Amino acid sequence: MTRRFMGLASVALILAFGPELDACGDKSLAAGGIRMQRAKAARYPASIVAYVPAGSRLPAAARQLKLQDRLRQVGHKYHEVASLAELKTSIASGNFNVLLADTADAAALQREPAVLSAGVVLVPVSHNPAKAEARELSKQWRFTIKAPSREVEYLNTIVEAVASRRSASRGG
Repeated sequence: MTRRFMGLASVALILAFGPELDACGDKSLAAGGIRMQRAKAARYPASIVAYVPAGSRLPAAARQLKLQDRLRQVGHKYHEVASLAELKTSIASGNFNVLLADTADAAALQREPAVLSAGVVLVPVSHNPAKAEARELSKQWRFTIKAPSREVEYLNTIVEAVASRRSASRGG
């Protein structure tokens, strides 16, 4: 009887203080998981317009990141446009605060008067960048997303972009 009790006590101690064992659905309870991201999205909600013209690498990056699903899952809004005219109309509506674009399109979009005057935060997305390219992008742009990357990284980038827009509009 004592041997059985000691065995059960050992198992209980291992389970209580041993390594963390998460099942597939328990990741939402981990630090930086879905619950934390939803709380951040509630505080800094993003309405994102993604510019995906023909030839853009953004659709491949978005698929790899599961971008549309994850953004909606945490509470952000996501919309894609394929032409510059659609982008200008979407931005002019005032419904968007973040613009995602392929790094190849970002510099040209940054010079667009419609983008500049709307106050949207432009976040370039790079697909499989080389290390040197990734370093250069981080020097050139305040916010960037690279694919592949961890979900928490790009979700935090989106939140930081929205937060920067809010602080800029308050004058701080």
